[in-house]
Amino acid sequence: MKNKAIIISIFLLIILLALFLGSRSVNAPDTSPSSPELPDADVIYECPETPWIDCMPGPGTAKPECAAEYLQWAEQNCENFEGVAY
Repeated sequence: MKNKAIIISIFLLIILLALFLGSRSVNAPDTSPSSPELPDADVIYECPETPWIDCMPGPGTAKPECAAEYLQWAEQNCENFEGVAY
């Protein structure tokens, strides 16, 4: 009877240990190297017509001219571009 209790205790301990170690691997941060996202080569940007772009949040879908990629491009390539207005 005593041996049966020890075997069951060891079995339960192994299950708990496996659950604990399994949960740690699921929550581990991703440390794999990743390459930066490159802009789509097929996208053709045009400079905005006004110095400021209105990126005030509102209903509906996000405005494409408020995308980080476009704003970075406009900042580097558009002489009259001043920035974003919220």
